[in-house]
Amino acid sequence: MSRLEKLLGFILFIIIFGGVAVVVFLWQQSRLDDQLIQTAGEVAVAAPSQTGGVDRQAIGSTALIAYAEVLNEVQGWQSDAELVSARATWPVVQSENELSEGKESWEFTMYSPEEEAAFEVYVVNGQVMISQARKLDEPLELHNSGGWQLNSPQVMTQFLNNAGRDFLASENFASVTMNVDLSIETESGRPEILVAAINFQNGHSLNVWLDATTGDVIDIQLDQ
Repeated sequence: MSRLEKLLGFILFIIIFGGVAVVVFLWQQSRLDDQLIQTAGEVAVAAPSQTGGVDRQAIGSTALIAYAEVLNEVQGWQSDAELVSARATWPVVQSENELSEGKESWEFTMYSPEEEAAFEVYVVNGQVMISQARKLDEPLELHNSGGWQLNSPQVMTQFLNNAGRDFLASENFASVTMNVDLSIETESGRPEILVAAINFQNGHSLNVWLDATTGDVIDIQLDQ
């Protein structure tokens, strides 16, 4: 599958997911004038914990922390499971600071060579949920998951430093999705990470591909 075909499928996913998020966001914005009091419990902020660290429940998990939780759960259920991809979406990003936070939910696609089946694993607020496995017509060939070294905060730093910061500054808001791809069919032949940003109001988009091991920029596509 070519990078263009993967990108089109990826864009379709974030259009569906992000479109719903934008509708909710705009609806919420229309109610701001009627909102006089917002309690502290309604505001999700990354606050220092009693021990001086960061409250993990407030900011969610980074990609590699969530993946460790997946492995801990999956290995006892399907010991040969291999990582195919990992994904999370920041539905409405108005500031680059939002990308430095963790995500409450991550989605992982895993593959069992023994069963020749794939299944989705979701991590939501530290809770792991596993979907029903689906049989595949052909076996998958994957890079070793050890090839994924770049955690989500570092991914977003690279994204921001390579056109992402300017893109977000020029748009009112955008939906941003990070996708780790360990398929050997990536165009570069290496494990890749795609960060895709799209403004659903005007169709402007930015796609940045990174080497999942080194963080090197592989490609940048800007449509603005």
